[in-house]
Amino acid sequence: MSRRLLLQQRLVQAIVLVVLPILPGCLFPFAVPKVSQTPLLNLGPEADQIHAFRVDGMLDFVGYGGVDHLTFSEITSTSGWLLPRTKLSATYGIYVYSVALNYPTYISHSLGLKLYRPGYELVELDSWERPGKIVWNEAPDLASQEKVLDQLFLMKPEERWDELTWVTDKCLSPGSASAEHQRVLLFGAAEYERLASHLVANGPGEKNSRARLEAKASKLRKLATKVEPAPSLRRSWSGN
Repeated sequence: MSRRLLLQQRLVQAIVLVVLPILPGCLFPFAVPKVSQTPLLNLGPEADQIHAFRVDGMLDFVGYGGVDHLTFSEITSTSGWLLPRTKLSATYGIYVYSVALNYPTYISHSLGLKLYRPGYELVELDSWERPGKIVWNEAPDLASQEKVLDQLFLMKPEERWDELTWVTDKCLSPGSASAEHQRVLLFGAAEYERLASHLVANGPGEKNSRARLEAKASKLRKLATKVEPAPSLRRSWSGN
């Protein structure tokens, strides 16, 4: 779990401890405003090789765990500069308070940036992070380049814990989230297929690798056509 999210959760708890004693009943609705912003970046002479993805997260949190749904959109640079993107949002939900059981149910939004340059490791930036000069580390072979795509498109389960034993999972939103997100998913599928094209299907040790890459491409293409409603507090509370 990110430091930003942990601080946000603690802020919610602090509000509950201050306000809850003066409220009747055991349900405490809350809303915390939030401003997120990606940094101003100079991509340098490599700008035309870089794919910059804005990442909008929507965390659907219930009890002691949740799922962070990520929606991508590609943004273009201006004369080699990547301009800041700002997002106004709020963390809102209900805190259940009782003698035996206390837990929050809420929706939280986040904003991040991922920089993908074929042949290099992924660069990931959180809101308000100021990295200075971007350092590009090479991903010299197909195996390392596959790992970069896996990291970008969450091909391996990712869980984050904090000391309060709360856990969040990350997943990609379906293609129905937005037309731009759908285009990014299809771009990812094409990148997996590009790597697969470098392998000979009947070559020694390459048949399985090519099949694995093609399976990941197929997974992204299926997700791009998937239609699913966005998370909401009502759905979280009802369990649907």
